[in-house]
Amino acid sequence: MAPISRRSSWPLYLQIADELRDQILSEALRPGARLPSEHELMATYGAARQTVRKAIAELKSEGLLDSERGRGVFVRARAPILRSANELLSAERWQDDAGSSQEVTGQDVEVEVTVGKARATVDVAARLGLREGTAVLVRRERTFDGERTLEVSTTYLPLELARGTAVERKDVSGQEVFAHLERLGHRLERFTERIATRMPRPAEARSLDLGPGTPVVLIARTAWGSDGRPLAISDDVMAADRYELMYEVPARERVRLVTTFDELNAAMMAVVRDARECLVAIGSRSREVRYLEAIEEVVRERPRLVHYRLLIGPPHRQVFKDHLLRLLKIRDPDDREYGLQTLYMGMVDDPMREPERFFVASEQAAVVALPSTTTVGNFDTGIVFEDPRDAQGFIQHARALYAGTQRLEDPEAVQQLPVLR
Repeated sequence: MAPISRRSSWPLYLQIADELRDQILSEALRPGARLPSEHELMATYGAARQTVRKAIAELKSEGLLDSERGRGVFVRARAPILRSANELLSAERWQDDAGSSQEVTGQDVEVEVTVGKARATVDVAARLGLREGTAVLVRRERTFDGERTLEVSTTYLPLELARGTAVERKDVSGQEVFAHLERLGHRLERFTERIATRMPRPAEARSLDLGPGTPVVLIARTAWGSDGRPLAISDDVMAADRYELMYEVPARERVRLVTTFDELNAAMMAVVRDARECLVAIGSRSREVRYLEAIEEVVRERPRLVHYRLLIGPPHRQVFKDHLLRLLKIRDPDDREYGLQTLYMGMVDDPMREPERFFVASEQAAVVALPSTTTVGNFDTGIVFEDPRDAQGFIQHARALYAGTQRLEDPEAVQQLPVLR
């Protein structure tokens, strides 16, 4: 007998609902499982039929149970689709025309598209920065998995922007629209999404085939152009129990400018100290002792770390030349203890062919040093890249540059280098 108390002030049907809810949430009653019949529940809990029915109705209103005529009551299956806004709206995805719902959700889904024209309502006109009644292109998409509709989306674009373009075609998916807008010369700068939830309207419940107690999620999205104007707006309506929404929000800017020597040196030191797999440093002007010592320290302490040290022309200072010699004492470029070369040193001996540049990068971040904004001849300004994808680009840059360098992988080759100052 389940722990039901007839002396409790809590109604019996709610106690039964609590007990069944616990079994559902703990998956003692697994998704898709048939609930015991009314007779079985009446016997289990010593309750009247009406009491059992009220408990079941309570759980149906919470969206935990579904009824199937002639078959019984079943635990609602919950296999929510992960919707990552960062993936969905990533330029890397839709610029390659790869923004289909299937690739974003990982589900085998289809999309049905209808395209038409309409006059902008007050709301649509305000969001698009148009006059009320202006002609707009309307794209409606229904995403479904063969058995049920997962999402209904309506997108509005100024007709003058979309008329006669691929955006009017039905075989173009929602994310492909963004790619076509950019091909038309409308660069997309950012997206905003406003999210709300509510109970569905009757038409929405029918369209999405929603069970009792299932709310909908509303996403109002705006695609902004580089000139600050909205290019397209979308209204997505989806069943709340069929999606999980994920947003990745960086704690700080992924690209930032530093304009003092202390800030620049601190950012470069951070890149060096965070390196675990690969560290690249390019340039011939290094003279900050603490920075050079930090590189030597991580090369010494992390023998599997792959380090590229590339010069653009001869060293400008003796302190930098001494640093190169110390690196060769710490690590032998010919050593293959870990199956690959872990120290790469070389110099571009034709600065006219390869212009001078200065950066340090690891697998997580990169810093590019720039000429001073205030003092001639100094390098105390820099751009910090804190997106690992950008950092990997700098690592590939170094690897490609190394292929055309004069090797400096023994002390004699370094000793022969002139020092420009």
